[in-house]
Amino acid sequence: MVFQAVRAMMRLGLLEYLQENKVCPRKDLQTRYGRYVADVLVESGVTAGVLLEDAEGGVALSDVGYCLLEDEMTRRNFDFVADVCYLGAERLGEALASGKPAGLEVFGTWPTIYEGLSQLPQPAKDSWFGFDHLYSDAFFPQAIELMTEHADLSRVFDVGGNTGKFARALMERSATAKVTIVDLPGQSAVARHNLAEFGERCSFADVNVLSDAPWPQGATVVWMSQFLDCFSHEQIVQILKKAAAALAPGGSIFIAEPFIDKQTFEAAAYSLAQGSLYFTCMANGNSKFYTAAEMTECVHEAGLVPVQEWHALGKYQYSLMQCSLP
Repeated sequence: MVFQAVRAMMRLGLLEYLQENKVCPRKDLQTRYGRYVADVLVESGVTAGVLLEDAEGGVALSDVGYCLLEDEMTRRNFDFVADVCYLGAERLGEALASGKPAGLEVFGTWPTIYEGLSQLPQPAKDSWFGFDHLYSDAFFPQAIELMTEHADLSRVFDVGGNTGKFARALMERSATAKVTIVDLPGQSAVARHNLAEFGERCSFADVNVLSDAPWPQGATVVWMSQFLDCFSHEQIVQILKKAAAALAPGGSIFIAEPFIDKQTFEAAAYSLAQGSLYFTCMANGNSKFYTAAEMTECVHEAGLVPVQEWHALGKYQYSLMQCSLP
């Protein structure tokens, strides 16, 4: 109820009005929104810590209220929960029991959300991509610098390349890098359009990584960013085995993820752990945000060797793991 109350404050413009007016008498809010609406929202907001009210009835935004308006991460998370997760969350129990994303049926009949990304209705579509890109985009420059130092980027397979943002960042940074995006046909179609200017430097392989479809071969680097959290432990092991088989001699696999156990702040670990339930209910029914310890376990089970790791990278505390064949 608090979440929906805050959502109503945002839709009605109440938070923005308080931001503009600093401290606003409750009577002014009653005049603007109606006494009942103003009272229930102010009382909800004050007790939830979103609003402040002084002894004279002056209402203002708390720090949380300001974050809801001004902090991009807060807004993207809020919109993602509101537009993508909220309606389907009612079916979390069914998803846990069945191992399938029972809540996804509020949008369509796809087996997972990934087949339906290009067809999601608005505003769910924009909120999904806004949430996804916020985190990965901020991390790309630092990751590319580390990869440039520790690997050969002449032929990079971007597995789960999505709309092509990493491929663009890499090819703009390195004039010699070539990228093959390995992804589902729907996502590859969007990436083809977005990356047309790079010509032959960027190629595409329409592959469902869970199928028996062959991967291209000869990668100097296989890059998987915020991708393996879309799969179960067992599926990750199989995907890593396929990635290993696609490597050229001396090649590396780079895994980029926000690991629960490598967060500097307790609230970040909390958010990731709760975010796992999105995967349960809406995405695929069987994946989550992982710990670095469990991802290392997957790496070993796939017959790979961890080479080195970097943690707490960038604004959103990403980790980067480099792995290779023994």
